[in-house]
Amino acid sequence: LTGAAFPGGIIPQNRFSPIANYYLSFLPAPTPSGSAVVSANELTENNYLTMRFDHSVTENHIINFTFNYFDSDQQDPFAFGGSAFPGFGAADRRKTRNWVGRYTYVITPDIVNYLNVGIAKNKQPGVAPVNSTTPAQIGFTADFVANPTFAGPPVVRFFDRGFQLGNTIQGPQTRVTENYQIQDSVNWVVGSHRMKFGVDATKYKQDTNFLFINQGLFTFSGRFGGNSTGDDFADFLIGNSPIAAQYGADGDRDYRQTAFAAFAQDTWRATKSLTLSFGLRYEYTSPLKDLEDRVVYYREGAISPQLVNGTRIFEGRRIIAADPNNPPVGLVFVGDPDPVLGGTVPRGGVAPDKNNFAPRFGFAYAFGEMDGGFFDKLLGDNQTVIRGGIGLYYGAVIGDTALQQLTAPGYNGTNAFYFPNGGTLADPFAPDPFPNYDGVQATRPNPFTSTADILIASTLTQFSQPTDPNLKTPQTTQFNLTLERSFARDYVLGLSYVGNRGRKQYVREEINPALGTLLPAPAGYPPATTGNVNSRRRNLSIQRGLALLTTAGESNYDAFQANLQKRFSDDGLSFQLAYTFSKSINNSDTQRGGLDILDRRFGRGLSGDDVPHRFVASFTYDIPFFNNTTGALNRLVDGWAINGIYTYQSGDVFSVFNTFDELGTGGGVISYADFGDPFQIQDTRATDGFGFNPGAFRTFNCADASGLYTSTPDCPNGPRRGTSGRNQFRLDNPVNNFDVALIKKTRLFSESNNLELRFEAFNVFNTAQFTGINTNLDQVEFNTPGDPSSGIDLANTNFGKFTNTRDARILQLGIRLSF
Repeated sequence: LTGAAFPGGIIPQNRFSPIANYYLSFLPAPTPSGSAVVSANELTENNYLTMRFDHSVTENHIINFTFNYFDSDQQDPFAFGGSAFPGFGAADRRKTRNWVGRYTYVITPDIVNYLNVGIAKNKQPGVAPVNSTTPAQIGFTADFVANPTFAGPPVVRFFDRGFQLGNTIQGPQTRVTENYQIQDSVNWVVGSHRMKFGVDATKYKQDTNFLFINQGLFTFSGRFGGNSTGDDFADFLIGNSPIAAQYGADGDRDYRQTAFAAFAQDTWRATKSLTLSFGLRYEYTSPLKDLEDRVVYYREGAISPQLVNGTRIFEGRRIIAADPNNPPVGLVFVGDPDPVLGGTVPRGGVAPDKNNFAPRFGFAYAFGEMDGGFFDKLLGDNQTVIRGGIGLYYGAVIGDTALQQLTAPGYNGTNAFYFPNGGTLADPFAPDPFPNYDGVQATRPNPFTSTADILIASTLTQFSQPTDPNLKTPQTTQFNLTLERSFARDYVLGLSYVGNRGRKQYVREEINPALGTLLPAPAGYPPATTGNVNSRRRNLSIQRGLALLTTAGESNYDAFQANLQKRFSDDGLSFQLAYTFSKSINNSDTQRGGLDILDRRFGRGLSGDDVPHRFVASFTYDIPFFNNTTGALNRLVDGWAINGIYTYQSGDVFSVFNTFDELGTGGGVISYADFGDPFQIQDTRATDGFGFNPGAFRTFNCADASGLYTSTPDCPNGPRRGTSGRNQFRLDNPVNNFDVALIKKTRLFSESNNLELRFEAFNVFNTAQFTGINTNLDQVEFNTPGDPSSGIDLANTNFGKFTNTRDARILQLGIRLSF
């Protein structure tokens, strides 16, 4: 610990805050070796109901109806996005109901109409906190709870140590979704043509109530921000000011969306050997709209007249600029002038994308009789088929875009973020009681102080995810070519090339970076430091990053596939062997990934789910030795079968980021850690869980001791990228799993009465299969603290260790009675 406040670096227990004493009770006692293990039981109860009704009104009119019901209740001791320590669990419930009605009308022997009507409803109250101890009961004196009904222990996050305590910030959240869908298609056979035409219309509803960060989120760090003892946990123990604080709100939204599609296709048997398929589909999905337009959008340089005039109302209160003469720049509402699209900002915030035509083409050619010779043996006898196809497919707006509107200014209730923070842990809005640490006595306004109007400050520190007003519909082109050959009566060999190209995929791109390091700053901007990132933003009205949702993502997938199948025959054996050799490349794995604003191709690399080798073998063997037995002996020894599945696939790729924004750009420019020692795969069992040598990567710092970005020993020429890249290395943690089942079927009193016994073993050889790898460079400890040259203290370092395993051997016995 720095300073003289605690001689010898020891904090007396009488200086522990009441809040710290509460949270400390949830930390497990360490073993003599200094490690600790936590565990808790997870309880899941599922109920299913399926009903089906079929009725032939006449031979030309058939009605079918199905109903499915699913109810789930899960008690999770480790809540989604929550603490890794028991005591802060959550309850998840889900109730799903599906109704599907089908009407088949045989108009003529050559024309058949199919009509489907479906309704799907899903009610999902999830991530509801189990621990209901209120902040006031713990020792917090300030009021910062968005909804007291679901109050619980606030999240305390230790940035340097990499863990957190408290209820998850992700709930409770309730989603009630409904899909209403109608489909109609006509099949028409005309000579050698099998034509099909159809339409599809869907109405989507999603009502959301998301309590995001309901009881606050407090982050401690001894490395960033001035007011610190130098240790994140020590700051917490004495109740010091957190480095950052965030407060949530009640996110209530009612989204609606419609989709329409129409298609036509023709399968034409051109010759006895050749079949061609042509198709064209048109799709349109509307922008996602909130019924009450409780959303905001971003238009660079624009000022909202509605905000200046206070003409928008939320829950009976005006949303108005705190300083009408100096409103924030860039924030607009639905109905404001739109400098990008023209006219006014549309509902949904984006221009409708109506140019989504999707052509498809396929073919199949069967090699017939030939005139003998090599090619006849290789391809002839009507046993060889070559088929291929190519098609364009479209995606749609997904629900995560709605989730990102919960922090919309004016409609986010009391949501606020403060960095650096002031006050104390107990009262983060009070004056700083420890000004001697940095000489600053900062205070922050309590966002829960109500006013007659909802005031929007001239400078915003909170904003919802902006969306590209010209957002397009994601698309994927898929293609394949397959050669399939039957031989030896029961065997089929298939060799295939399969590929796809994803374009216009969802991804984010920073549009409000911090200037002054890798991005030039205009005159008047302050010198770039680690503490003034947000005050150096391109748009000074919004002092935070703005990750624009755009459709600039790209992906490539290419694969060779081989498949050998033996069909079931008199010997009782069938099996299938499948091998895939593939490569997957993209510039972002998910829509929450980010592009590099200096070079979009910088982040292009192996996909996070790239699996170059995958082999799957499955078999079923009906033991035939006792087929000829009769009577009681037959029932005892006949009807045995064994089946199994073996899976092997390559290990995971991974990346290592630097510990903080050493580029000073506030996001948008991608950088990874520096290389250290030569990278080496480790034997996990021999190295206490390490997947690679921790010294292979190093953090680097482009800021001096005062936080100024300048020339440093790590960065002699100023801020730079790290020397490592995205997904450059692959772990030795393959899937290597074998499941087997032994089955006994016994006929009871008649052909329709059967008893089936199943003994199943999953991961039968109990092979250890590791998953997840700790890539947090903050968790590297050196033999001499702060001195990388002293070597890494492996006993106290988690960086490079696997964090989880796949299931160990599981044995299961089942009984099934059919009558």
